[in-house]
Amino acid sequence: MSTFPKVAKGKLGYAIEEVDSLISRARDQYSSDSARTLDWRELTSQGFTMVKAGYQPEVVDAAIDKLQDTFAARDLSSNRIGELRIALLGRVSRPKGRRFSRAGVMRLGYSRSQVDAVIKVIEEYLEGGEKLLIDEIRNMRFKVQRGGYIESQVDSFIDRLVEHIQTERFAKPVSAPIVGSSYSFPSYPDPTDPGFKAY
Repeated sequence: MSTFPKVAKGKLGYAIEEVDSLISRARDQYSSDSARTLDWRELTSQGFTMVKAGYQPEVVDAAIDKLQDTFAARDLSSNRIGELRIALLGRVSRPKGRRFSRAGVMRLGYSRSQVDAVIKVIEEYLEGGEKLLIDEIRNMRFKVQRGGYIESQVDSFIDRLVEHIQTERFAKPVSAPIVGSSYSFPSYPDPTDPGFKAY
């Protein structure tokens, strides 16, 4: 039985072996505190080879988002919020047009004006403004331009922003008891569950 639905015949999807390997590693890590082969903060940046008859990308991406939230709910503590906020504010407080390093004149990077506009909204959120929706942040796409912001730096900033939002959402007091490996998290996408395809 396939873990995820596959793309239509002749279409490209995520390589089945690569996706199944990641899901297997995530399950092992979730069931064993000593297994630390994955950094859950980087789960959504995992790349998969596109092949014919592979898994449907949008379904896999949604499941990995759920996986990341699952690990966040288990691991985050409230003392992380302040650390992340300081790090994020350090970046957004930089002058407009210089918040990230620029790609070379002949190289492509993210549109500076577009990124700066988003940064303004993020700054207002960090200062106590309107909450940001985690799915909107995850799904943001920037146009590219010559001499734009270096993409990897912006992507890393967005990853930390997602972590900050997750921390606000899932953080437990530092004094809370440690959850044992027997903890049951029903929404964890278990490939052995017949209803797993619903993800």
